[in-house]
Amino acid sequence: MVEVIRLPSVAAVVPTYNRREKTLRFLTIALTQTYPRLTVIVVDAASADGTAEAVQQQFPQVVLLTTSDRDYWSATVNVGVRYALTHGFDYILTIYDDSVIEPDHLERLVALAERRQLKILGNRIDYLAQPGQIWALGTYIRWGTQDFLGWPTVIPTSGICRWRCGGRMRSRQTPYPVMAS
Repeated sequence: MVEVIRLPSVAAVVPTYNRREKTLRFLTIALTQTYPRLTVIVVDAASADGTAEAVQQQFPQVVLLTTSDRDYWSATVNVGVRYALTHGFDYILTIYDDSVIEPDHLERLVALAERRQLKILGNRIDYLAQPGQIWALGTYIRWGTQDFLGWPTVIPTSGICRWRCGGRMRSRQTPYPVMAS
């Protein structure tokens, strides 16, 4: 008997507002992902520059949702995430249309999540003009403090992650790979 391995389904939620060219560029990259069970969901906040129409025409395989022009960023992400949850996706990736990702990016994220049984993952963000130089490693939450949300930064080549907490800078060695700029 042959065992069939079912790959988890992934919804990539892409919010946009009047960013037609960036959105089309990103979709060209996103739809070349090597991971086979990807559904891209573009949530357009009533763009006036023809973003929704261009997405619909050039990428008919993309799920296109629309919201009010007052809903950009958090509300458009929420609409896309709600759609993904309602449709039973195993994983949801929120990603913005100015992102640049390698063709195996999603494949590596899903493999890591499955291997380590992780429910939430974040991306390392590099400077667009300087790939390999880290801009951010995501956020962290310190519940019960006045500075409950922080943004770590990495000093290039040092392997030290720094963040602001309670008005003071904190630092620690990071296990994240840090590349020379």
